[in-house]
Amino acid sequence: MIARITFDGGVKEVEIIPLNVLNTQVRFQPRLLKGAAAAAAAKKIDILSSGLNSYLSVAEGRYLVFSRSDEIALK
Repeated sequence: MIARITFDGGVKEVEIIPLNVLNTQVRFQPRLLKGAAAAAAAKKIDILSSGLNSYLSVAEGRYLVFSRSDEIALK
């Protein structure tokens, strides 16, 4: 995964970009995962990050990371 982090006086947005890094498939040239493969990788990250009080949301084909503590603060 690549994490694309946007700053604006602090962290404004975090997006993850799923990559295929299996050298037997991509010959040492990482490639973007798409479709079901990207969704499966994002779901795995979502499950693993739940213990870190965060979650993923899909918006317009992008996988955005949110903190559950921010969600509570907004209510």
